[in-house]
Amino acid sequence: MGTAPVLGREAELAALDAAYAAAEAGTGGTVVVSGPAGIGKTSLVAVAQRRYADRGALVLAGPTGRYPLRRPPTPRSASPRRAG
Repeated sequence: MGTAPVLGREAELAALDAAYAAAEAGTGGTVVVSGPAGIGKTSLVAVAQRRYADRGALVLAGPTGRYPLRRPPTPRSASPRRAG
């Protein structure tokens, strides 16, 4: 698929693949990748961005800051960047 493996993240990548398939089918939504600092969130999102950009998708990602949010960021509250 043109992406480097992310070791130990098969379940997370499968969940992202399912979300991508739902989006392709017209029933997609928002995916939030969260967790403690240093566990590989950025690497996981980078793999997903490359994987789905190769399929013609637009994947938006943006930082949420250092403090927990009461709700996930919206496209208006995050500063998205285009994959690729």
